[in-house]
Amino acid sequence: MIFDFDTFIYGESVRIRWYHYLRGEVKFENAQGLIAQLGQDKINTRQYFEDLRRQ
Repeated sequence: MIFDFDTFIYGESVRIRWYHYLRGEVKFENAQGLIAQLGQDKINTRQYFEDLRRQ
């Protein structure tokens, strides 16, 4: 999971694997709405991987 990733990889090749479609496209009225949604997305993503780990 990239949230806890803290390694310098500039110039390196990476492979990305998509696990879950989080939500559809949303238009936000302002930056605060976007920031709030990103925070909720982070919570939902961590919960998804926690649930996946428990299976």
